[in-house]
Amino acid sequence: MSNEEKNSANVADNHTDIDKSKRKFSKAGLVAPVILTLASKPVFAVQGLSNMISGNGSNCRGDNFQGGFSHGFYKKPKATNGSLEVIQTALSHLTSGTGKTFDQVTIADAFTGHSFPPNTSGTDTLISVVRKDGTPECQIVAGYLNLYYYVNSGGLQGQYFMSTEQFWALNDGDTTKWAVPAGYTDFVDLIEKNMGGVPGDTCNADGTYR
Repeated sequence: MSNEEKNSANVADNHTDIDKSKRKFSKAGLVAPVILTLASKPVFAVQGLSNMISGNGSNCRGDNFQGGFSHGFYKKPKATNGSLEVIQTALSHLTSGTGKTFDQVTIADAFTGHSFPPNTSGTDTLISVVRKDGTPECQIVAGYLNLYYYVNSGGLQGQYFMSTEQFWALNDGDTTKWAVPAGYTDFVDLIEKNMGGVPGDTCNADGTYR
C-alpha cells in the first residue's frame, strides 16, 4: 500500500486521535511548548526540531509531537475523510474576512515575505502545488499546511514538530539559529520523513514512521 493510500485509509482514525488530543489539551488548559524535555516521554515518538538538533537520540526518539499529514491527504480535500476541514482550518488565517476560499489561496498569499518554494510563482495556488506529487515544492506546501493546521487549531497549537519560527528559518535558508538536523538531507527531507508520525509510533530504519 502506498503512503498516500495508507494515509487516506487512516485519516478518519488520525482525525479522531487529533480530536481526542484536542479535548485533552482544552480540558487541561495547556499549550504544548516548542521545547520539551525527554523525561517521561515515550521511547518512540515524533521528536521536536529543538531536540533533534541537540542530539538527544535518533530521529524517532523524543517528544510528543505530530508529523502531520502527507500531500496526498491535502490534494483532494473532501468532507468524507476530514481533509476538507483540516485544510480550511490550516488556511483560515488567510481566508477569514478576505472573501477567498481555501482553494484560491496562492503562494504569494501564504509565503509573503519569505522564499517561495522552488519551481513556483506567486500566482500558483497552494492546491495546485500540493498536487505536484512528491516534488520539493509539493512537500514544502504540505509542511506549511501541516504547520498552520496545528497553529490554527486552538488546543493543538504547538504540537507540530516545528514552530513557525523554525519552519520559516529553514524555508528561507536562515541557519543563524536553526538548521536541518543530522540524519536529514535538507528541509524537504525533514518535512517528508516526519509526515504521518504521531506520538507512540515506532519508526522504520530510514527514519520514517509506521
